[in-house]
Amino acid sequence: MISPFVGRQNAHQPVAFLRRGLWLILALVLLAAGCGPASVAGSWAGVTAGDDGLIVAYLDRVTRFNSSGVARWEFPAPGDALRGHTQFYATPAVTEDVVYAGGYDHKVYAINRDNGQMLWVNEDATSRIIAGLTVASGKVLVGIGDHGVMALNQRTGQKEWFFDTGQGVWATPLVVDDVVYVASLDKHLYALTLATGQELWRQDLGGAIAGSPAYADGVLYVGTFMRTIVAVNAADGAILNTFQAENWVWDTPTVTDGVLYAGDMSGNVYALETGTFTPVWQRKVAREGIRTSPLAVGDLLLIGSRDDTLYAVNRASGTPVWQQPVGGDILSNLILLNDDLVVVSTMSQDRQLVAFDLEGKVVWTYPPVAASQQSQ
Repeated sequence: MISPFVGRQNAHQPVAFLRRGLWLILALVLLAAGCGPASVAGSWAGVTAGDDGLIVAYLDRVTRFNSSGVARWEFPAPGDALRGHTQFYATPAVTEDVVYAGGYDHKVYAINRDNGQMLWVNEDATSRIIAGLTVASGKVLVGIGDHGVMALNQRTGQKEWFFDTGQGVWATPLVVDDVVYVASLDKHLYALTLATGQELWRQDLGGAIAGSPAYADGVLYVGTFMRTIVAVNAADGAILNTFQAENWVWDTPTVTDGVLYAGDMSGNVYALETGTFTPVWQRKVAREGIRTSPLAVGDLLLIGSRDDTLYAVNRASGTPVWQQPVGGDILSNLILLNDDLVVVSTMSQDRQLVAFDLEGKVVWTYPPVAASQQSQ
């Protein structure tokens, strides 16, 4: 399997293969330190919700599923010459009629949402595409694995602008009011004009940033590998507040009803008042690291962990409600379907997708579990 972490090599850099996904952490340590990353294997799926199901970018294909977990099409289709020649892990962007997917072959593909046929391909990226894609105002925004972000014409795929960053962009670009916010492994958060990519401001947050900022009421909330959660003024980049976590905060914080929720790589979950960062509660929820964003649904906060478990806690207090094993590490963000299904993507080939109801009961899996196995 192709790794997202292959890049500029350092002859003095050791290569370490660690148990159950810890190679991911090693690679980011090296990147954050400015070293060339080692060649290591694997990655997690990029999963996003459409109007009537899921789009999943994983291994050698992009697949559209309906809300019952049945595959509708695959790109490239079986037998297509492209099949097996690239890998897909970046979270696709989905519009009413097109799916936009970034590959490890340095290409961006526009795919017909109805039938899975390719509409156009762009080859301007200089490295693998790890960040999720964003569509806004006729542009497709693409973070590039070694450095920079580019904007493509949504209709034709032609490159419209490129902005250079010191290191890779692994976080999905965020667009608010015609401003693009880009988080980079070079420790900076950037604000760019959507129209031209001109820099408006940049802020050094002191640590590599692998997750997108969350936005609420003029403030950006960002997790870093300096073990911090930072509030940044969206207008000028000024740092408004900082909270010290126990470990790395990898992905996007979740902000709802004036409370920020974030997990760290020690399995802790933090609930903070957005205005002051005063803890509402904090709790050790998982046995291993939390790479994903918490998902708030009603009174529940749902958390996926590297310990192969989906946790549900009370959103107001952090009190455990239920937990369910899923059969593999959860490294992709949880997806809410139809307001009552939570879909988990795991690193297990036997349980790539597991859909739970809000009481923690399995509704469906992909690949489907045979009736003989269900009865055992």
